[in-house]
Amino acid sequence: LSSYRTSRESNPKITLSMAGYPGLSQGDLEQGIGQFYTSLYSPQEVPSFDMLKDLAVRNECRSRTTVNVWEAYRRLYEAIMEEVTGDHSDYSNVESFLGHDPDQVRTLLSV
Repeated sequence: LSSYRTSRESNPKITLSMAGYPGLSQGDLEQGIGQFYTSLYSPQEVPSFDMLKDLAVRNECRSRTTVNVWEAYRRLYEAIMEEVTGDHSDYSNVESFLGHDPDQVRTLLSV
């Protein structure tokens, strides 16, 4: 996503839609978001910090990880929604794979 945005900002004449950029096609996003939701609901997929002895460090690592995951989801969600509401979008029915808005994901992550 950041590569796409950098390309667009550095060359405004680029007419490639977000969906045309490698890794950002609707199929790629559906697959990636699907894997995200699978890991969100599967505790074994979430990094474990239990091996850290210091409770404060363990809690800080968990907190930073969940905030970073939420921030990444929020940026992706906003970029997709911006693309969908623009003049031209190659995405369709995004609600089918973007099951939650960023505030809902924040709640699910307990951020």
